[in-house]
Amino acid sequence: MKKRALFITGSVIILVAVGFFSTNLVIKQNQKEKQIYIYKNLITLIDSFHTEIKTLSPSVNGKDQLQEELRKMKTYAQGTKDRVKYLSMEASNVNSLALNESIEKTDKYLSGFEQLANLSITRDALSAKSDSMLKMLEHFRLTAQVYGSPDEGDTTEAIDRAFKLSTNFDKARKSIHLAENSPKISNDRVIVVGNYWTNPEYSDYRQQIFQIVAEYSNGRKNLSRVLSHYDKGILNDNDRSQWSTELNKRRNLLNRINSLSDQIPPYSIYKDHHNLLQQMLSNAVEAMENFANNENSSTRRYLSFVSSKNTAIMNRLKRFYGIR
Repeated sequence: MKKRALFITGSVIILVAVGFFSTNLVIKQNQKEKQIYIYKNLITLIDSFHTEIKTLSPSVNGKDQLQEELRKMKTYAQGTKDRVKYLSMEASNVNSLALNESIEKTDKYLSGFEQLANLSITRDALSAKSDSMLKMLEHFRLTAQVYGSPDEGDTTEAIDRAFKLSTNFDKARKSIHLAENSPKISNDRVIVVGNYWTNPEYSDYRQQIFQIVAEYSNGRKNLSRVLSHYDKGILNDNDRSQWSTELNKRRNLLNRINSLSDQIPPYSIYKDHHNLLQQMLSNAVEAMENFANNENSSTRRYLSFVSSKNTAIMNRLKRFYGIR
């Protein structure tokens, strides 16, 4: 009986040990698969960004057109950074220092293009960011034994095109001696910077901007209530119907702001704010669509990230335009 009891006890111990070992193997395998998934998404984002940079036209004529190309470049960089930050949130749950550093280096590389759009970085500095990113990505790739990495030629081409654009803009800017704050002539009428926002010529544009901001702000209360139900595990069909209604409203607001692009008053700060509002609505629509199509913790976290960023944009616009 003692031998049989010892045999049974030993068998149980072996089974527990095997089970524990197997569980650890599964966890490690899942961790590796998630790391590779995040890495491949990061590579895709970098490649997509480089494709966007290739669409820029550094040889267009005129300061305004060159400035518009710089604005596009900054928007591309900011949009990609937003998605990289989302990957960073995902990577925080996996045990890989190399992957997290790869994401950090990518974020700094993209920030370099934002700085370049503001003419506040040298070519050597941006190239150094590129080299640092590529080295860290290659380090992770070798460690994880996964195929695929950014093409160094693509980063070089992107930097070349971006700096050609910034250089041409800087030359055009320096060739203009008329101060930006001096009176401007548009359609044979004199418009003084700082006073035009109250100019009757832009009353329709101003009113529509106010309405768009107000409608967006009011709808956020409904969305907060729906998300509160989701977090409590009591989301129902009425909540989903409310979500769909608010999503359609935001799609409509995005279409409205897009249709106003040709009415923007002709000074940069208002164009910047118009673009911020477009970006805010676009991000909101994307995040809401993701959640509507797949209600899970990942899309919920992304909503929180977008909501936090949009709140900052909304507060900035409200303060500037005096919207309560």
